[in-house]
Amino acid sequence: MTTHYAYSPELHPTEYLDEMTVGDGRLVKRIAERIRLAARSGTRAHTLITGARGTGKTHTLAVAVGRASASRTVANKVSVVWLGDGALETNSYTDFLVNAITQIDPLVASDIVLRRADYNAAALEEMLTTALNGRVLVLVIESLDAVFDRIGIAGTRALRGFVETHSDTLVLASAPTLFPAVSSRTQPWFGNFDIERTRQLTVRECTELLRRRGNDTALAAYLDGAESRDAIDVVYQALGGAARVWHLIADTATPETLSDPAETINKALDMLTPSYHAILSELPNVERAVIVTLGRGNGDAHAFTVGELAAHSGITANTAAVTLRRLTEHNWVVGAKRPGADQRRTYYHLTDPLLETYIRRQTPHRAASTSRGNDEQLPHSFRNQKPTVTGR
Repeated sequence: MTTHYAYSPELHPTEYLDEMTVGDGRLVKRIAERIRLAARSGTRAHTLITGARGTGKTHTLAVAVGRASASRTVANKVSVVWLGDGALETNSYTDFLVNAITQIDPLVASDIVLRRADYNAAALEEMLTTALNGRVLVLVIESLDAVFDRIGIAGTRALRGFVETHSDTLVLASAPTLFPAVSSRTQPWFGNFDIERTRQLTVRECTELLRRRGNDTALAAYLDGAESRDAIDVVYQALGGAARVWHLIADTATPETLSDPAETINKALDMLTPSYHAILSELPNVERAVIVTLGRGNGDAHAFTVGELAAHSGITANTAAVTLRRLTEHNWVVGAKRPGADQRRTYYHLTDPLLETYIRRQTPHRAASTSRGNDEQLPHSFRNQKPTVTGR
């Protein structure tokens, strides 16, 4: 079984990523076509892919770039600069320019590193243009929200100016959700991106991913049986359809491991615990308290009105309302109306079923029984009785 880099899929060859691409491939095709158009015409459709963590944003970008670059004509006309997850080395606009030059022409970059103080932004822009030598710059930026936050408004404005001045630049980026630097009318990048969105895999697609990763006759035979469908459905209800999670499960998938849904779920959660712990720890206290309250639920209640959430979180109703609005904007929670109930009341629950399961697993009195097939332990959004989701 090939080792899969669940957090860095761009390190894999395109052929392998293509083989591991399941579900609707139209988004990959659209992004690849935008690169081809950039190579042969003046069309520059800057694109921002949004979606929950682990739902394939980087995978989509990597496959699209690989497919487009497979054409020698395209490959000869573009230079791809890839700023990885958050581009930790990019803390200013000049850092961005140095990183771009480094990837395109390492020999020139070595001189820059030795005499960095001698180069201002204008000089670096000229060097980058020279390094491109007439080719189209395809700039791929993961976690664009984090990059824009670090380089600040001056940096985002300078980058926008470079893209406008050097029109042979195509920006392809990803972020968990829209953020003010691209959604606010007062920001330089407002209205400049075509917005795309990844989605969760279906149960059938998750099963197909296990099959492709396994490349094993015994596993394939198991996945064709009724027992596997029941077991995988239990895991899916607890963890959702984020591709990264199913790649982690696939790393050790056998008929024996998959036939024990509780162990599969707990093992996946254990691997993801450091990531979720870090993400939640970085949130402001009130936002974290609201998310934890929604994740834990209260008996049979796993969705709360503003008033209920305030009561269970120990905050005022006004604070709860403001916090929920902010969390909804950043795709942490979603509001829903209950069919047949008072339509003036909106119930909120977490958008990520995996996060909900993780939080319940951290709650002492539930830890022993988390995700053992009991419907009470399954995330709200994956139970049989689901409210109708309102627009967000």
